[in-house]
Amino acid sequence: MVDSPTARVPVLPEEVAAQIERQLFAAKACKTTSRETIHVALAIDEAYAPHAAVTIASAIHHAQNPKSLVFHILEDGTLLDGTRAALRQTAE
Repeated sequence: MVDSPTARVPVLPEEVAAQIERQLFAAKACKTTSRETIHVALAIDEAYAPHAAVTIASAIHHAQNPKSLVFHILEDGTLLDGTRAALRQTAE
């Protein structure tokens, strides 16, 4: 999480770990109810699809209520059918 436009992006492992801890703490403070729907939009192409799959899997794994997540994939029409199917399977 970048706090200001001039903040340095963490690159050392301990900096990244500290940033993740801060984000997890903030995420735990923002609890959602089971009736809320959380929309997650990802704009991707074929090259970014593996990263999107990791994002989807991580969001599902860490969500208090994974069924509240709705994923929207925006793509330029170049996704292969197999890639599209793999992303759909990851989200299910």
